[in-house]
Parts: sequence; structure tokens; C-alpha cells
Amino acid sequence: MADKSHQLGTDGAENLKLLMDYTKFHIGLYFTLFGAAVTAIEKNLFLQSTWPYLRVAALLFVLAGMCGGVIASSIPDAKSFADFQRQPLGVRWLPRFGVRYGIWAGLEHSFFWIAIVVTAVALLGPWSWRN
Repeated sequence: MADKSHQLGTDGAENLKLLMDYTKFHIGLYFTLFGAAVTAIEKNLFLQSTWPYLRVAALLFVLAGMCGGVIASSIPDAKSFADFQRQPLGVRWLPRFGVRYGIWAGLEHSFFWIAIVVTAVALLGPWSWRN
């Protein structure tokens, strides 16, 4: 029998609720940061030398949000948390190609943290501030 000690509630139902809340929060954060990057470019808040970095960061925030969207949109189909972790997730109108939750979550977090590093390089570099 599988160890279910990491699951909360019946069949990990509470885990699925918590994951949905966690993912919704992250998606909101990613798109807020995307908006901040686009605003910084559009309002000319930093020197033009930062714009390529901010554009890359904005794209990475969108990719992180997309991965979060795949996760969030797949949660309602799960019968249990264990089932959710095993089943391939994907966009509904595309064939599911065997990518499981762990990979989507890893991609989501990787895109986010790379975007944070790129943003930090853009904004903390000596080329970023107006005199």
C-alpha cells in the first residue's frame, strides 16, 4: 500500500485545494510582475539598455504563468492528489504528451526564478539608472 502520510483529507482532497490556491496566487504574482516589466519599458523608467533584460523577464513571467495555468486547469479533473501527480497534464485542446505535475511545477518555478535573476541583473546593473 502506498504511503499517504503526505496527503491531507480523503485521498488528498485538501492537498488539491491547497495546490489550487497556491497556483492561483502564483499566476497572479507572475502577471503582476509581467505588468511591472512592461510598464517599466513603456514608461521609460530605466535606461534603454535594460529593456532587453526586462523583455526577457516579461516573457519568462508569461511562461511561468502558462505552466501554472496548465496545473490549475488540470486540478478539477483529478480524482485524488495521488492521481493528479500520476496523470499527464496538458492544454485541453492539445494531445497530452505525458508531462506530469512535477515537471510542470519545476518549469513554472524555474521560469519564475530565472526571470527574477534577469530582472535583478537589469535593475541592479550600473547601466540601469538615469543620472
